[in-house]
Amino acid sequence: MLENYEKMKTGQSAMFETSSHLETRIKKIESSLNIGTADPLCEMDWIHYGLNCYNLSLDAKTWNSAKKDCEEKGAHLVVIDGEDEMKFLDVFPHASEYLWIGLTKSGEWKWVDGSSLNKAFWAKGQPNNYKGKQNCGKLHAGLHDRDCPEASRYICEKPLSSLS
Repeated sequence: MLENYEKMKTGQSAMFETSSHLETRIKKIESSLNIGTADPLCEMDWIHYGLNCYNLSLDAKTWNSAKKDCEEKGAHLVVIDGEDEMKFLDVFPHASEYLWIGLTKSGEWKWVDGSSLNKAFWAKGQPNNYKGKQNCGKLHAGLHDRDCPEASRYICEKPLSSLS
């Protein structure tokens, strides 16, 4: 019994070490993204990646209100163009939340820019159209379909060229 206790104690210690390491990595990633600072290529509170700038909303809104807010900022809800951008967004601050993105369904899933969806980005078991009314997309370790009137934070995106 004492042997099992020692094994459990050793396992617990390793788990805490791993947890501490992951927290340190997350903090390094967040600090490298310059959250809340002036990126020389983007406006204050926008994060530069590739040829775009990204902004995480401070408040939660419905999908339609989020879309409108992004447009008022000269942007649009984020459109995920490829695997690299998806990986970037997976480590985006607050990626542990469900965040509105520029994905909506009216017959078929489309991005707000009119482009087609790459189905490879769906999270396991998604889309599921729960109760037949999930027509807007959220990001949370993959894409999820959700009910558009839900209030959530969101990510706006705009090209660097729109900043000049």
